[in-house]
Amino acid sequence: MMRRLLLLLGVLWLLAAPALAGGPRLEEVLAGLKAKAQATGTIRSRFVQEKRLAMLARPLVSEGLFFFRRPDALRWEYTAPVRSYLVMHAGRSRRYSELSGQTVSAEAGADPLAAMMAAQLLAWATFDLARLEGQYAMALESADPVVLRLDPKGAANGFIDHLRVAFTPDASSVAAIELFEPGGDLTRLTFHDTVLNGELPPDLF
Repeated sequence: MMRRLLLLLGVLWLLAAPALAGGPRLEEVLAGLKAKAQATGTIRSRFVQEKRLAMLARPLVSEGLFFFRRPDALRWEYTAPVRSYLVMHAGRSRRYSELSGQTVSAEAGADPLAAMMAAQLLAWATFDLARLEGQYAMALESADPVVLRLDPKGAANGFIDHLRVAFTPDASSVAAIELFEPGGDLTRLTFHDTVLNGELPPDLF
């Protein structure tokens, strides 16, 4: 009986192997994402952020807006429960918080998590592959829809265990980002109502 089972499993593997071998490679998927990104001039999207902490029974939930304009303008804005925003434009960053009522340089009001998420979105929106590959080892978890796993290299290892980036079915934009921390905490961003190549007010940035 065991011999027949092993034989059956072997036949199934041989039948499945050509399909697995013929699937898209990471390089092909990245090339497709690059083509989509290069055709995108602006992005406007809503997001929900869930922060799951091991010490809390329920996640901390925030909502906000994300704006991008090529080549390097980004606005990451929380609208609830407290309004704040991070703007990155032409190599400079500034931050505003409703709690303080002040706008300061991003360096003076550092928020590592928000800055990392914003940097990730900017890297994917501009498809800065050299930067991403320099910071992370990438693996393809799914090709349809595209889901990538990013394991940090070097110093980032102390803050992040790994990232998972999922794209929309047409691979035109990021659908979700999950940041897994070494202690088990998880931050999940999901995007909805995304509009590509629409008009954006110039004073956003």
